[in-house]
Amino acid sequence: MKAIIINLLKGFWLAKTKFALCVLASALSAWGIGTVAYSYMMSERDFKENFEQSNPANIILALNDSTSTFTDLLKKESSIQSLERRETVTGRIKNKRGNWMSFILYASENFENPGINKYKITAQTGQDTLQAIYIEKNGAGFLDLTTPLTIQFPNHAAADFASSGLVHDPGLPPSQMEQTVYGFAPIQTVGNFLNKSRRTLLIRLKDSEANATELKAIGKTLSEKIESNGGKVVGLIVPPPGEHPHQNIVDSLSFLQKSFGLILGGLGVILLSLILITWLYPQITNIGIMKAIGASTQMISVGYLTVLMMIILIGMVVGMPLAYKTAKFYSGFIAGVQNFEVVNTAFSLYIHALILLPAILIPILVASSPLLKP
Repeated sequence: MKAIIINLLKGFWLAKTKFALCVLASALSAWGIGTVAYSYMMSERDFKENFEQSNPANIILALNDSTSTFTDLLKKESSIQSLERRETVTGRIKNKRGNWMSFILYASENFENPGINKYKITAQTGQDTLQAIYIEKNGAGFLDLTTPLTIQFPNHAAADFASSGLVHDPGLPPSQMEQTVYGFAPIQTVGNFLNKSRRTLLIRLKDSEANATELKAIGKTLSEKIESNGGKVVGLIVPPPGEHPHQNIVDSLSFLQKSFGLILGGLGVILLSLILITWLYPQITNIGIMKAIGASTQMISVGYLTVLMMIILIGMVVGMPLAYKTAKFYSGFIAGVQNFEVVNTAFSLYIHALILLPAILIPILVASSPLLKP
């Protein structure tokens, strides 16, 4: 067996270009498979951690009520873990070029410490938060934050607001994609621009595993209780549990991500298989000689497969680090597109093993087919 392997390696050494092409094809295969696997794992981790940390609302209720009467009533419900008021008002804002853009403002009673649909203040200018507006950081590039923000809400004249800093909200789509700027402020700041007879409540339930049907039933029960006590529910929204508000964007990017990596991996293993076939044809004479001196077909096949494994392992050493770096760059791009923050925690050895396994097995299964037919 040892003599067979040495003989095959000598054959490769005499055909250095072909050997280099085999290694290159193996590295390309490892790079493609590793890139799609690592980038998928990284993006899924970013999505899961960013979305879960936002503590998304299970139910959103809009009431025709200007007081906190029904808020206090709902707080007594055993199924409710917490609730917060969060109003939304649309308008337009002047960008740094002086053009109007769409603007959506989220006004919160718990502005600096939201517990549901959480956002994070990432920068402050020192302005009084009760007199200023924070901008979602993804839309900051559209604005000149060193000057007052000119904003106009429906049925009101344009007014200037100070910029108080930046906020990151992973539950929002990127401003560049939507061509919309998002703002955040305490309700006191923009109270004059809100519907005085409207109160919108974000509700988080104790049962975090409830499905969509169960959530809708609970929402209906809460609505009936409010109306039986003289209130009026004008809106009931049950966000799909476990889904980002813009899941279609997430799914589209994930599909492109997988397609890109699978194409690269497929090209690599096909190229490796074709190069091995061209290597095998000149080996027919050598195979005949080895059989004539007593080598069995099994011994010859194992010898060729051993050399193939060496080529694949060399390709792994070159391709997998490149795959990890490519995946990190790509997942960072995806995180920016999805308006997520990149999670930099290291993967466990178990995850690395799961990625290495197909990166080794797929080239072996495809490329070994010509070797098994000497």
